[in-house]
Amino acid sequence: MAKKNLKNIPKFEFIFSDISKLNFKDGYFDIVFTKDVIEHHQYYVKILAELARVTKKYLILSMFIKSSFFLGDRIKLHKDGYYLNRYNQGKLFSFMKKHHFNKPKKIYEDWQDVVYVFERI
Repeated sequence: MAKKNLKNIPKFEFIFSDISKLNFKDGYFDIVFTKDVIEHHQYYVKILAELARVTKKYLILSMFIKSSFFLGDRIKLHKDGYYLNRYNQGKLFSFMKKHHFNKPKKIYEDWQDVVYVFERI
């Protein structure tokens, strides 16, 4: 469906890949953007590390489920497992710092979404 929707956009290449094992060199992309991805994966730490690896300058994370100062990392929010993760903000920021990103700028927040921009140090 994505290929069909994007077929008229010039200079666009659609690549299907496993997000936990991206076939790109370190720092390949100037900007990496995800929208409502991380909260659906059981092994989100591995995915965050992989996204950080391929990011040269900016990693933008848009998450449907807000982070929490009080709750642990992994909380089943729905019995169907659709949302697997809720984030501890401090742990997320600490993880990104270990992968050489600064404390993020929050560029958007509403009742359900939050968008962070992490810049590589």
